[in-house]
Amino acid sequence: MTVRHLIEKFWRPDIALLVGAMTLSAAIFGINAITLDNLREDTFRSAQANMRSRAIVLAKESDRSLKVLDLAMSSLSERRSRVLRQP
Repeated sequence: MTVRHLIEKFWRPDIALLVGAMTLSAAIFGINAITLDNLREDTFRSAQANMRSRAIVLAKESDRSLKVLDLAMSSLSERRSRVLRQP
C-alpha cells in the first residue's frame, strides 16, 4: 500500500473540514490569549507608573501644605509671645 492509496481510501472531507476548523479555532484562541495577556501587562505597567507619579505629586503638595501650616503657626506663636510681653 502506498500513501496515495491510504489517502484515497481513508480521506473524508467532512472530517478534514472539522479538523481544519478546530485547528484554526485553536490558533485564533491562542493568539487572542497572548494578545490579551500583553495588553493586560501593558495596562498594569501604565497604571503603576501613573500611581507613582500621582504619589510624587501628592507628596510634594503635602510638603508644601505642611510648610505653609508651619509658617502660619510660627507667625501666630510670635504674635502671641509679643502680646504676652506687653505690659
